[in-house]
Amino acid sequence: MKRYRGYLRTHLAELAARPVDEITEAHLVTWIRGMQAAGASPKTIANVHGFLHGVMATAIRQGQREDNPCNGRLLPSKASTERKATFLTVAEFELIEAHLPEDERPLFRVMLETGLRLAEATALLPSDIDLDAAVPVLHVTKAWKQAARGWIVGPPKTRRSTRTLGLAATTVDVLRPALEACRPDELLLSNPRGSRSIPKHRQRLDAWTAARTSAARDETWPAWKTPRIHDLRHSHAALMLGAGMSLYELSQRLGHESIQTTADVYGHLLPDAQRRAAATAASVFGR
Repeated sequence: MKRYRGYLRTHLAELAARPVDEITEAHLVTWIRGMQAAGASPKTIANVHGFLHGVMATAIRQGQREDNPCNGRLLPSKASTERKATFLTVAEFELIEAHLPEDERPLFRVMLETGLRLAEATALLPSDIDLDAAVPVLHVTKAWKQAARGWIVGPPKTRRSTRTLGLAATTVDVLRPALEACRPDELLLSNPRGSRSIPKHRQRLDAWTAARTSAARDETWPAWKTPRIHDLRHSHAALMLGAGMSLYELSQRLGHESIQTTADVYGHLLPDAQRRAAATAASVFGR
């Protein structure tokens, strides 16, 4: 609700002032062009358009209008204007990691080695971890999200985001000290400088940016390359694909709602896919 009120206030002020049955496709076209002129990203336009589509669908159900002017609207393409993912090697990550405060390092290392979203990693409790199983695992069952009354813990982003991840030995080594130092009701990957009962996302973002800036200042990191925290998730995906994980397995590990999402974002990281397809076809058809 807080986000939707923000849409109305920031992006839909002119349309929101009109009776719902008077809004036409022409109004939608003008609105989209205005958003583009104001510098809104394609993702922002799509998000607000999705909200507006829902408003119109509700109006139809309530008999306030007969059609949905949002249907068939061609939205701006993300391809040319959306910021691309930055993929880090383990060695590149470690250049930034060396500039992080000691108590921040476990969070970012776990994110790189598991592909967890920031909101998922900061919501982990000791009960979500089983390091002594035959295969050590981490259970993703919740995530932080912003509500009208502040940050709350709720279900993960989507139904498929609820998942269990097998952990590498290096991840176990990072998590075990945190697990031993943590009370059952405490956040596993919090730190002494922040509250142990809320995620302090802004603090984590600031810590990552400061470390990256410090590495650039020391000339151990190129200043033009500015990976975000979410790029740790992208980097995990790239590293897994490079090691031979299939797109289906990666989709399950990342908690994507559809394998198509995984293919759209990471399919280009499979340079051998066409070669393998050609070799398979040759074996089938006899050449």
